[in-house]
Amino acid sequence: MSNLDFSNLSPADLEIALDSPALKPPDGVHPNFEHPLNKNTISLVSIFLCLVVGSTFLGIRIYMRFFKMRQQHIGDYLMILAYPFWVITAVGSLRRIFGATGIFIHEWDFRGRDIAEYLKVIFMGMCFWAASTALMKSAILLEWIHIFSAANTRTTFHRCCKVLLIFTPLFYASLIIALNLSCTPYKRIWDKTVAGTCIDLKAINIAATATNVVLNIAILILPQGIIWKLKMSDAKKFGLSTVFAVGILWVRCTRASRS
Repeated sequence: MSNLDFSNLSPADLEIALDSPALKPPDGVHPNFEHPLNKNTISLVSIFLCLVVGSTFLGIRIYMRFFKMRQQHIGDYLMILAYPFWVITAVGSLRRIFGATGIFIHEWDFRGRDIAEYLKVIFMGMCFWAASTALMKSAILLEWIHIFSAANTRTTFHRCCKVLLIFTPLFYASLIIALNLSCTPYKRIWDKTVAGTCIDLKAINIAATATNVVLNIAILILPQGIIWKLKMSDAKKFGLSTVFAVGILWVRCTRASRS
């Protein structure tokens, strides 16, 4: 959709384009503007589950850290700060689901005039998702350091956490900046009737997705070496590994709620 360009059309041609499919459909396929095929149901269930599971675990953590143990640290505050950004991301997806179009829809099932609002919601969702993900992953890395290497800063584990702790916010901040500078003038990011230029966001999206996956895997793997060296049964080690994977599950939920 970022390759659309209505800015060079005459007023008469623009009206025709805005009432036509945003993309020419394949041969034999007829645009369905009123009831397009979508994945609203599965998306709604996924977002609801992510919100419930994520909010529940965060609520439990806040209760234990702030009211029972009274031993909160900076990672807890980062997680709390990430929460509203995460919820806003989910609300953006809900807005698409309950809007006039839906979610996961073929581009030829959009009228040209419906694209601007849809792209605006997606753009804002990507920015809020990047902010929430940066905060959550930083909080998880700080938690790894607090639990596994608070007293020993010379281990490879500690150094890896610190490197990722520096790289993570820088990467997501760069992503937010790139998204906001992707078109000139700014409004052209979502409104393709505005004259201007845009970079190809496909490369940015691919790089962001690949880096996000690598970071998830790295954060998940980091504490496993320490966990599996503990003197306990394999069943307990497996259970402990699963517990530490819950944080990564929440981060993946932010990705699902953005989709």
